[in-house]
Amino acid sequence: MAALALPRGWPEHVRSSLLHAIALASAALSIARSRRVTQGLRTDLERAAQEIALLKEELALKDARWS
Repeated sequence: MAALALPRGWPEHVRSSLLHAIALASAALSIARSRRVTQGLRTDLERAAQEIALLKEELALKDARWS
């Protein structure tokens, strides 16, 4: 990560506040990304579960026809 060059004339509390705001925004973006990934995985899992249910039903129909 690149160093952040802040103006020298800024008071320490302003510099500290700015760095805290940047850290908070970074954390918020990380959380948002992880939630998006989690939601995508959940959607894929639901889709796979539906496909499995359809395949089980198809297998049951095939087995019933063969018996």
